[in-house]
Amino acid sequence: MKQQQPIASDDQVPNTNIEPILVFLLNFLFLGLGHIVMGQAGKGITYIVLNIFFYFLIVVLMFVFIGICVLPFWVIWWVMIQIDGVTIASRLKEGKVVKKGECASSIAKLGVSIFEKTEVFVQ
Repeated sequence: MKQQQPIASDDQVPNTNIEPILVFLLNFLFLGLGHIVMGQAGKGITYIVLNIFFYFLIVVLMFVFIGICVLPFWVIWWVMIQIDGVTIASRLKEGKVVKKGECASSIAKLGVSIFEKTEVFVQ
C-alpha cells in the first residue's frame, strides 16, 4: 500500500524526491538552479543574482589586482551553497519537512531574504 505524502503548506517545499546529486550538478553548472528545481525559488534566484554580482566584481577588480582578494571569499561561498543544496535535497529525499527559507549554514543564509518571502533561517 502506497503511503500518502502530507500536504505541504505555502511556506514548505513540496517533497519532490529529487536526487541530491542532481541538485549538486545543477548548482555546479549554474549556481542556484538546483535550488529552483528543488522548490526553493527565492533562494535560487538570490544565489543567481549574487553569483553574477560576485563574477562581475571579481572581473572588474582584476584590472586593479584586487579581484584576486575577492576570489577566495567567492570560492568559500560557492562551496557552502553546494553543501546547502545537497543537505536540503537529502532532507527532502528522507521525507522530512523543509521550509522554503531553510538553509543548511549561516553562510548560505546571506542575502536570501532579498527574494525569499518566508522566514529565512538555519536548520
